[in-house]
Amino acid sequence: MQQYLDPRIFKIFMDSCAFYPKPIGSPESVCSKKLLELYSDGSINLEIPHSVQTEMDHPNTPILEKILAQPLIFTYPTPRTPQELKQKADLLKLLSGNGKPENMESDAEHLMEAIKYGAKYFITNDVRIIKKASVLNTRYGIFIVTPCAFVKVLTSFNIET
Repeated sequence: MQQYLDPRIFKIFMDSCAFYPKPIGSPESVCSKKLLELYSDGSINLEIPHSVQTEMDHPNTPILEKILAQPLIFTYPTPRTPQELKQKADLLKLLSGNGKPENMESDAEHLMEAIKYGAKYFITNDVRIIKKASVLNTRYGIFIVTPCAFVKVLTSFNIET
């Protein structure tokens, strides 16, 4: 079994696809709602990287999702250092594999922000990222989890869900 870190101590970043998973009422949607409730009552600290703002600004993003996400955006765009540029290139290569890197640009940016700001958890429903969870954890020390997997992590640390 994976040896997780205490989520009360480390930053937790959430991807937009995990923030408001479809379909409504699905297990991941229920778990995501639970995580937002735990954030609201101060039990956990969720953050959304600023790079997700572009996705939130899309006209097809539900208004409720936009309203709920706004207070969780805590990072700001900053110039990249040479090391961060290398790291982002590595993330883009890792995520895109044999595919088109431009299709994974925003995901690489979200992960880059999470890593840059010290997140130890990145909550997502993106299968392309989840497939790379083990490598991302080994290389960057970040746990890639779905909303429901993160609820289980919380339970394992006796955080009431």
